[in-house]
Amino acid sequence: MFLRRLTLFVVVQVVLVVALTGWWLLGARSAPYEQDYLQGALDHRERLQRTQDRHRIVLIGGSSLAFSVSAQMLSERLQVPVHNLGVHAGLGYEALWEEFEGALDPRRDLVVLSPEYGLLNGESTLLPCELTFFKRRVYDLIKRPQCLPTAAVKMPALDLWFRVGKRFPKPSYRRDQFGPSGDVSFHYDLEGRSVQVAEVRRNLPKTQHVDSYIRFVKERIIGQGYRVVYAPTVVPEAACSGLEARLKSIHQQIAGAIADVRDAQGATLCLPSEAFFDSPYHMNRRGVLVRTAQLERTLRRHLTGTLWMPEEGADKRP
Repeated sequence: MFLRRLTLFVVVQVVLVVALTGWWLLGARSAPYEQDYLQGALDHRERLQRTQDRHRIVLIGGSSLAFSVSAQMLSERLQVPVHNLGVHAGLGYEALWEEFEGALDPRRDLVVLSPEYGLLNGESTLLPCELTFFKRRVYDLIKRPQCLPTAAVKMPALDLWFRVGKRFPKPSYRRDQFGPSGDVSFHYDLEGRSVQVAEVRRNLPKTQHVDSYIRFVKERIIGQGYRVVYAPTVVPEAACSGLEARLKSIHQQIAGAIADVRDAQGATLCLPSEAFFDSPYHMNRRGVLVRTAQLERTLRRHLTGTLWMPEEGADKRP
């Protein structure tokens, strides 16, 4: 009797997983899921695939890039296509790079890296699995078998939940908020306010995390022939208080190892809280203008006289 019940239980579980996995691969999604913020990563990759025939600058990092740097402004000022691939720091730097690597070319793409402090600590255990769910690629699930419960059970269950009228808690954070260059800009004209800075202090990376990030960049990005520029993240002054030396040390260590130490020397690392609107990494227009101008200066120093920014009168090949 026990063996029969056990067999029946196993069969039911297998059928359930197979059915949910089939729905994951083929089923329609509810409207809220089609607009999930993480789906922006899929749109970023598709945009990269459409523009592979030209020299580009690609910005890779978490939401601090999406919300706080304007690729559109950089494109206009530098006269070079700039793609903002910022999504979410919780994906981790390995998953972010893996998502876009197949649509990049070291002969044509200059990579700008700008990790939040939390991104340096590695990935969240859940968000890469949520992205795997949205991509519907068996290969990705094979690479991350730990994502099977999320992709085949949790996310479908949540999708059913949203179908009965529930909605995501932050309706502003949607797939359709990403602009043509990958920027999120709905918040530019919101007033700055004091934001919680405990997240910055709590997520400051340990030395081994910084070392792991540097090793990853050297092996997986620079080692594949990519030229790298480093852009320090910027946080509220309240988060910097008492940590100035530590923050400078982190950025100079990374910049010196993967790009040019001058990328971090003299860089603005802290701004008044009025430049932020809902988190210590998301800036309104006041902050976006400062941070974008800082990155523009860094890029001009790196790129003047190169294929991305030839000297005036020189041939600029596509």
